Amino acid sequence: MEGCPRLPAINFDLKLSIESIDLCEKIPNYITANYQENGANFSNECEQINRLRENAINCSTDESSVRCLKRYYCQLQLLRNRFPMLPDTECSVRFTWEDAFQKDENTYNDIRFEEACILYNIGAIYSRLGANETRKTHESMKNACTDFRYGAACFEKLRDQYTPYSTDFTPELLTCQVDILLAQAHEAVLEKSLLDQRPHSINAHLAMQILEYYQMALVNLMKPGINSIASKIFREWRVALTYKLSYYLSITYYCNGLIAEENKKHGESVCYFENAIERLKDGWKNAEKISTDKTSIYKDAHTFTIDIIMGKYKIVKRDNDNVYFEKVPALSSLPTVQGNLIKVILQKKRQLFVYIIIKGAIVAKPQAFDCHDPDVSGPDIFQKLVPMDIHLAVSEYSEEKAKLLREIIQLMENKNRELEAFMNCLQLDRIPLNNEYLRLPRELLDCCATIVTRPNMSKDLVSTMQQLNSQHLDITEQINEFEQLLQSFEENNESIKSNKEFKDLQINLKTIREMMLQANENNTELHQHMTTIIEHLKILNLPLEQLEKTLPIITELDDETNKSKLACLRLLNEKVETMKKQRETLLNDFRKKIEDDDITKFVLMRRQENHKTRLNEQRTNGIPLNERQILRIFADICNAVSACHYRRPQPILHRDIKLENILIDSHQSFVLCDFGSAVMLPPSTTNNHQQYQSNQLTTTIIQQLEEEIQRYTTLSYRAPEMIDLYSRLPITLKVDIWAMGCLLYKLMFNTMPFGDSILAIQNGTFVIPDDMSQVYSRDLNKLVRFMLEIDINKRPDIWQV
Repeated sequence: MEGCPRLPAINFDLKLSIESIDLCEKIPNYITANYQENGANFSNECEQINRLRENAINCSTDESSVRCLKRYYCQLQLLRNRFPMLPDTECSVRFTWEDAFQKDENTYNDIRFEEACILYNIGAIYSRLGANETRKTHESMKNACTDFRYGAACFEKLRDQYTPYSTDFTPELLTCQVDILLAQAHEAVLEKSLLDQRPHSINAHLAMQILEYYQMALVNLMKPGINSIASKIFREWRVALTYKLSYYLSITYYCNGLIAEENKKHGESVCYFENAIERLKDGWKNAEKISTDKTSIYKDAHTFTIDIIMGKYKIVKRDNDNVYFEKVPALSSLPTVQGNLIKVILQKKRQLFVYIIIKGAIVAKPQAFDCHDPDVSGPDIFQKLVPMDIHLAVSEYSEEKAKLLREIIQLMENKNRELEAFMNCLQLDRIPLNNEYLRLPRELLDCCATIVTRPNMSKDLVSTMQQLNSQHLDITEQINEFEQLLQSFEENNESIKSNKEFKDLQINLKTIREMMLQANENNTELHQHMTTIIEHLKILNLPLEQLEKTLPIITELDDETNKSKLACLRLLNEKVETMKKQRETLLNDFRKKIEDDDITKFVLMRRQENHKTRLNEQRTNGIPLNERQILRIFADICNAVSACHYRRPQPILHRDIKLENILIDSHQSFVLCDFGSAVMLPPSTTNNHQQYQSNQLTTTIIQQLEEEIQRYTTLSYRAPEMIDLYSRLPITLKVDIWAMGCLLYKLMFNTMPFGDSILAIQNGTFVIPDDMSQVYSRDLNKLVRFMLEIDINKRPDIWQV
């Protein structure tokens, strides 16, 4: 089926603006009166916004036009919240737009009407961009799906947030357009799934979801308020939707026929293929009413598909008639379809009752563009004008930012001090961690180099000591001579003893004698030290090989038993240094984000909301939980899951572990709640508890189990074995482990690893965000990958987690 020609996609016409207007006709006077600025000084800004409108209403169908329209839409929101431009206000402007279908003129003095028309055109251009894709390559399929999702989000926002100013804004019609675009997004996903040869059960889910969307779109299109609109376009839509209903119901039957064939249910497969052919033939009766320019495209796809299914039907029917002889049941008698009947309205007086054999799976949801993204909105044209309440809110937010930054810096400084104290206790600086004990230290080599450059160092040292000794002897002789003269003078003159100056002279001489004795001792010690130093200088003057032999080595560090310990210490030291650098980098990045975080535009666009709520939302935006907080939450959940899984004799399988089911009790502990989805598994002697044994998984049991899973569990947390039940993989306690892996990923990165993509879940394909890969430890990232193991046998149990 992967080579099948693509059915054409439905796209929507753009609305037209009837007349050119001046958005800023009354704005300069308002600026002068309310902003204490000269309104005439804002002529450039007024010209910019008017030029932007002209470009927006005269756009073509391409990416640059979408960017222009989105920028104008964002600027309109800023304009509305800066100036009073609602009906009967000071700056209101008269807008006139043509109805997209009936071509009637609609005029309102309300800037929100202008916003609604621009938003409609954004959705319409996205529908055309998606329809223009060939959908023959992976890239084209991806682009088509993305365009349809963006378009659906525009019409959805238009329906939910704006007044139905005209008939083309009727909620039922907008809902119909949303359903059509989402169906076409799923068509692109189905085409890619067929091209990638995904399991038939996945293709059946996707085809069924397309069928459900087209059914809802057709129901809305047939409502009296819409059906009364006389438009050729709507008649073409009804014909196309009617055919696509039959076509994708046929694809659903075809996929289920392949599943039945794989399960050796040959009678059922014949039934499915036969009904697939009938649905295609019924659909083509309506497709003949399609406009002539598209008839050949539909005919090519119809012919290709019916040839594929007919060829398969003939082979299966021949094998069953000649080999297996199984009874071919009626479609309504199959146990998987009993009670699952939907009514599809095809025409006013005709209804088609369709047996649904499998539920659809939503994999492509509306994707809205972000008006707060600078790349989308562009620079604020009137950014110089800030209302006082917005200015106060921004000032309050700035103070909150500064407070948060101070808290983070203080926390980092405290942790740095703790780390420094811990590292000092280890005294790693005293242990050579890099095999330094096996080579000469750098300080020693520097000393050797110095000695080599001064070969007379020893001789100079001996010469200096000799000079010192000579001076010492000279001073000693002078003191002795002076003592003799003083003694002789005292003997010859008895009266001098009572002379005060003579007594002071004797005291000074005694002090000098004591100092000389001390100097003599120091001189002796100095000689001893010099003798040692001269020996060291001789050693340092030796060649390096001989010098190395004279030095002691740390034999303990060269011991084989200590090498592993040294390696651990070396790794610890490297990790600490890496952590310091990462911590500093994170702080710098955080500081830069804080400084660059200007929320003036954000607050202005949401001026009607409580600014406290806005500030708290913006303050916590983008600030991840730290690893300690995550481990604290996750440890409590592990304890709760462990109590459930180790309950004997029947363990409890929760089945719906998710962030929304975690509460905080009065002791600030995290509690797992909502056991409405939980089941008790049967006892097992092998400790391999399963909800059902493989031989018990009949088609009826699978359908019941699928209904339970759809009703009681959340898609983004489901394990692969809960997605494709027809593979008959066992439902064990390890589905909770998978959900815990998704929960841990959500706590770390504030997003889901697989989103709501069934294909991604079944493949187990997810990535760690590049900008967050260094925020958490390698072990925590490994734990996520460990729990999100697609192979049940390799996935851990709760004890291993």
